[in-house]
Amino acid sequence: MKDAQFSMKNYKEAIKTNDLTDRMRLLGDDDWIPGKGDYIGALHYLYAMGKLHQQYNATMAGNDLRRGKALFLCHSTRNYQIPDLPNCLVNKPSHLGLISPQILEELSVEQEHIVEISHFLSFFAKLCRWESRKKGNLDQFIANANQVVGGERLFELTLSYLLHIGKDIFSFYLMLWEAVLITDYDMGKKNEHARK
Repeated sequence: MKDAQFSMKNYKEAIKTNDLTDRMRLLGDDDWIPGKGDYIGALHYLYAMGKLHQQYNATMAGNDLRRGKALFLCHSTRNYQIPDLPNCLVNKPSHLGLISPQILEELSVEQEHIVEISHFLSFFAKLCRWESRKKGNLDQFIANANQVVGGERLFELTLSYLLHIGKDIFSFYLMLWEAVLITDYDMGKKNEHARK
């Protein structure tokens, strides 16, 4: 029996090709939130990224230190390797990366920051989901991040800022990484036990 594998490539293609013509209007409705049938789909992703953009802009005044530390943390931890992550998950990107390299070159500074924050929140969601399977990885990352930003208190302020402005995209990625880990790790362990 071959183990199931989550295909990020197929998932990205499904997200990109999903016809949202009739539902895009929902993104303009302030009262609408993703519900059953929307979770980890294209509309949910667009909603969450839109909210991140809104919150980033809404917190521009008075958050220079937090935003600066947050962007530094996002950039500095970009290549952080999660210990004990199975090989089948190591090479999976930590974010959807739906912006093509050609478009990335044309992004404004603000858009680059939003992409960088989204990448970090995806990575952090992946780390949190992995923590429930292998204890200690989150503490190890936090110890590293404390050094990156200059101490525990600054890390707490930085992370709270990121989670405040990016709670919707973080939630999206928490759901996505749980689905990936159930498929690629949990099911693999069940199949391994069944073969014994």
